[in-house]
Amino acid sequence: MREEMGLIGFLDNAEDRQYFMEAWNAAGVTCVFQNAGEEGQAVKRLLRRLANFTHLTDVIADEIRRAVHPDDIEGAKRDGVGCLCLTGNGVPMNETWITVPDELDFVRTFFQLGIRMMHLTYNRRNMLADGCAESANAGLSDLGRAAIAEMNRTGIIVDVAHAGRQSSLEAAQASEKPMVASHTVCQALHEHMRAKPDGVIRAIADTDGLVGICCIPAFIGCSGDI
Repeated sequence: MREEMGLIGFLDNAEDRQYFMEAWNAAGVTCVFQNAGEEGQAVKRLLRRLANFTHLTDVIADEIRRAVHPDDIEGAKRDGVGCLCLTGNGVPMNETWITVPDELDFVRTFFQLGIRMMHLTYNRRNMLADGCAESANAGLSDLGRAAIAEMNRTGIIVDVAHAGRQSSLEAAQASEKPMVASHTVCQALHEHMRAKPDGVIRAIADTDGLVGICCIPAFIGCSGDI
């Protein structure tokens, strides 16, 4: 209940809903890539947050739609409404560790549910790769490479914003489709565990992907509000 109140509680209150839409319109954006999958890989955990945002776009579809194709974003812009492109902070897995196809079976399921981008890791090490908070910086596992291949095949963008530097580099080398570091910073400008070195940034760009700059003050060497 607490999570629902924080994420979609405004839907049940006309005043809160009006305030939400006023804030959205003031921001001047058409599409937001919305984290709709909690940090982790457990299917039930990821589904719970995804359900919140599918419900949101069902309830206020006349104001905010769910985008699953690039054309949906352009259509929302033409129609003067907003849209959410749903992402997940983890790759859903069965967590039985029997076979690779079985472990990655839910990647396609979540694509069918509307997820279009997934993080390989969330700061710490998992079965796919080392996160940015792991001092070992060990890179991808074989299962991680298989996950990237399945995401490429299915149509889900690989995101390494929370992945370690070696993991990010190896993901860019392994991906056959454009990939991203959706919200990161440049190590050459400020040392931070979430920062990417120039070589990783170039490798991501070489996939025809993109690197998004995150403006959290601590990430870029500032203090206070910016």
